[in-house]
Amino acid sequence: MQIVTLISDWNSSDYYIGAIKGRILSSCPGVMIVDVNHQIASYNITQAAFVLKNTYQNFPKGTIHILSINSETSKNKPHVLIKHDGHFFIGTDNGMFHLFMEGETESIIELNSEKESTSFPELNVFARIACEIINKKDIAKLGKEKKSLFKQLPILP
Repeated sequence: MQIVTLISDWNSSDYYIGAIKGRILSSCPGVMIVDVNHQIASYNITQAAFVLKNTYQNFPKGTIHILSINSETSKNKPHVLIKHDGHFFIGTDNGMFHLFMEGETESIIELNSEKESTSFPELNVFARIACEIINKKDIAKLGKEKKSLFKQLPILP
């Protein structure tokens, strides 16, 4: 059974969580969706990276992790799909991934998402990409290869 995890800064009092789950389940019935944490402080990529680093390795290889923290895209911070340590990560290249990933990534794909609505990329882009992975689409065809991730330096005392 394919597993998709969700981490967001949405809290749980809005419709976003239900909408993205509905979109994934409508396109890919039978998927197990796991809510890891929706209480990340708004835009706090450091907290999200900490939660992800301490949870993702407990899931089976092949799990898809959707990160919905500060997900707006820009020219310098595109939406990406990363394969790392046998897991798939979908989110925005805003520095969050660099904060928790150690070692080399298997691949980084800058997603083709310019034509899709970006006001709710988790619904219009991330859910679609998750289902493409579940349906065994070649991830190289989902965008263009990216050489490196945006590096967000951690705050140190």
